[in-house]
Amino acid sequence: MIFDFHHRTIYVIEVARTGDSLGSLRNRYLKKTLKYAPIVEGLRKAFTPCKVEQMTLVVGLLGSIEESRWRQSLESFGMTKSQQDKLIRRCMVATIEGTHLVLGSGDT
Repeated sequence: MIFDFHHRTIYVIEVARTGDSLGSLRNRYLKKTLKYAPIVEGLRKAFTPCKVEQMTLVVGLLGSIEESRWRQSLESFGMTKSQQDKLIRRCMVATIEGTHLVLGSGDT
């Protein structure tokens, strides 16, 4: 969670990994959105003057993303296109490296 006191906004951020098919990316997004809905609602009630936003970012094991959904979320977070590009690239590389590390761990 990120508390932006200047804009009176609380961001609930979830980053999830899944398979790389569009169906897998969308299903994981929906599951995570539904999972955190009660928490988001509870925060809205507890912090009435604040706006509460949920950001669910899903990345496939091989770096696939649903780009329009990512950009919409990152834009609402106030990121420029350049900042979005950089973050998306870093997340894609990190998940590919993580997958490679896990798959290669049996080689030792």
